[in-house]
Amino acid sequence: AFHIRGEHAVVTARLEETIENLKHELEHRWRGGCEERRDVCISTNDDCPPKTFRNVCIQTDRQTFLKPCEGESKTTRSNQLVPKKLNISSLSQLSPPNDHKDI
Repeated sequence: AFHIRGEHAVVTARLEETIENLKHELEHRWRGGCEERRDVCISTNDDCPPKTFRNVCIQTDRQTFLKPCEGESKTTRSNQLVPKKLNISSLSQLSPPNDHKDI
């Protein structure tokens, strides 16, 4: 059999005594009160859900389509085409012309 010795035995005895006192106190409160007794459940799940990641595909033009590959590092491969920087003046070519008509 397993026996607890020394200060661990003293601490364990105090905890057991405290638990018994709390049980008796709880029973005494429920018997004297008029409240209804209810069962409760508490979740103690400490596992945090994993972070959610999304793959994003970027289409820069009709010829170039960049798609991230699984396990690929953040550095670009030398054989991969890197799109040019977007020029602000080219944005006006993409947007429709403004038709402001005075009525």
